[in-house]
Amino acid sequence: MVVRCSFVLATAALVTWLTPPASAMAAEPGDGADGDRMAITIGADTYLRLFERAALPGPGGSVVDTTLSAPLYQYASFRVADIDLPWQADSTDVELAAWGNVAMGESGDSRRVDGDITVASVRHRFGPAYARLGRQLSAGGAARLSHFDGAAVGVRLPFGLGADGYGGLTVLPRWNDRPGYHHLGSAADSLIRTPTPSAPDAEFAPEPRRADHWLAGGRLYYSQPSLGQLGLSFHEQHEFEGLGRRNLGADLRVTPHDMVAAYGVALVDGDAWGLTEARFGVDVLPLKELALTAELLHATPALFLSRQSVLSVFSTDPFDEVGGGATVAVLEGLQLGAAGYGQRFGDGELGMRLRGHIRFVPGSLRRLTMRAGYHRVAESANGYHAPRVALSYRIIDPLTLTADSYFYIYDTPIRGVDTAWVGAANARWAALDDLSLLLGGSLSRTPYGSLDGQGIARLELDMDWVTP
Repeated sequence: MVVRCSFVLATAALVTWLTPPASAMAAEPGDGADGDRMAITIGADTYLRLFERAALPGPGGSVVDTTLSAPLYQYASFRVADIDLPWQADSTDVELAAWGNVAMGESGDSRRVDGDITVASVRHRFGPAYARLGRQLSAGGAARLSHFDGAAVGVRLPFGLGADGYGGLTVLPRWNDRPGYHHLGSAADSLIRTPTPSAPDAEFAPEPRRADHWLAGGRLYYSQPSLGQLGLSFHEQHEFEGLGRRNLGADLRVTPHDMVAAYGVALVDGDAWGLTEARFGVDVLPLKELALTAELLHATPALFLSRQSVLSVFSTDPFDEVGGGATVAVLEGLQLGAAGYGQRFGDGELGMRLRGHIRFVPGSLRRLTMRAGYHRVAESANGYHAPRVALSYRIIDPLTLTADSYFYIYDTPIRGVDTAWVGAANARWAALDDLSLLLGGSLSRTPYGSLDGQGIARLELDMDWVTP
């Protein structure tokens, strides 16, 4: 698909109400508040796009007609925290998030009206334990990021030992169930739901059964604020044809000294018994003005895929990366930074990533911020140079202007194009402590779009108060 031109309009509003503080979260003496405290958060985002697109390639490489599309997206969220129940105060949280889409213009095979519920859950806390029911997300460890309908429970004991567990039915991606989804190697050209006179004997794709798509997992950990945290996790996920993925994970974070912090993450595929990912890093602050970091990464991209994915049978070479960086404050308001990483791929090819930046905030009022940077990526497939310049200026206390520009120069042209550019600018007006308005936009030219323009308008409202 080639995007010729796109325009985006976004608006967002966030409203938070805090009603009287509970006895468990007591207000300061004499402040006149002696009730409960509850937080309600409401969010809404609206996006309108207008773009011209064309499917590539056409039949036999022929030129195809472009289509005009103007999809409207709406995202909404609602959260209530610290709800009182008759048997326990400030013990329950409720969360709801959903999205909707109306396809205006030429929608092609896409639905005219679409939408789904992202999160719909209730969590209850009792002592050191909790239980959560509904549609929810599990992130981190062996789960990586899992979306399911089910239950999650957990407990953390006073001496630092804790455990979390979850299980339920996997939330199926909406696009996986759309007419027109093509199956690689299938005798039918596309996924067909309803027989037609012209194709009475066409191959049918069965409707997915939720019971065939399930997952379960958990994490056991030990945590001490003065030392760090150690965790062991497990995740298993099944799909229509069988095992989707079985992961074992371990994570470690330690702070042996105020100036040193280290972390490590390892993920093992329990089906292929291969190392999916191993990442280690150390941050050192020897001086107030100096920060150092070192990182090591090993990854096998093919093991991130489901065992039921047709792409998982193709070999994707693992790679290793090692490097580090430093940031130093040279003078008042002047900061320099640099980092470098070397890469070795499974086929023996070498690569590298380099980056550097300078940040300058002159004057005691610190109204102007200037930043310049340079990125260099070199790999066997391709590479690029990427200089960047950014400016931010606070004209008056409520009004700040920002401009940012990236320029890419490819080692090997992509689709006949050897450069790309992205520029963005916005203005933010913070008239009140709890009210701000942002207007901005961006333009870009890439090998995949001759012109991409986006505009954004965002309104943020954040109100806090306590009633007597």
